[in-house]
Amino acid sequence: MIWNITGPQIFSIIPLISKGMIDGAARLEEGIKAGESPQKLQALTLQIKKAETAYNELASLASMLEQTGGKWLTEFSGLAMNVTHITPDDWTALKLAADNPEDSSVVSRGDAVLLTFFPNDMVTNLQHCQSESMQEIIKWVCESGYQMVEFRQEVEPMSGFPLHKH
Repeated sequence: MIWNITGPQIFSIIPLISKGMIDGAARLEEGIKAGESPQKLQALTLQIKKAETAYNELASLASMLEQTGGKWLTEFSGLAMNVTHITPDDWTALKLAADNPEDSSVVSRGDAVLLTFFPNDMVTNLQHCQSESMQEIIKWVCESGYQMVEFRQEVEPMSGFPLHKH
């Protein structure tokens, strides 16, 4: 599955993330007042930090788009792949990275993980790979011109890539 995000869509996403941060802060405040468990409060705090990081990155992209008239970037290309193309260790490493508020290159969405790439920086793009199999996938995705890959169950496996039991 291939998808694209255009420059104008970036501008439309920013208010949604901002609302998510405000709603998350309100839920955190309510949780504190209601005496929620530390784990629940920590999870809410993590969601707010991830939203804040995404907001800051999109705001930076939007600023660059405004400064350049949108000429440097017209869209992001992404590819969805079945999670069985990566090893269980790769999957675990991606899920852990998604939980790290300092790492904005990996985002968890339900049972899926979205991994973004940096142009011309294969070392950084390969940092989450635990296996040679995943390294080959990431190299292929980047060389094919995609800036993002999403790993999830609902996508049909692609031919030419190994399958791993999860």
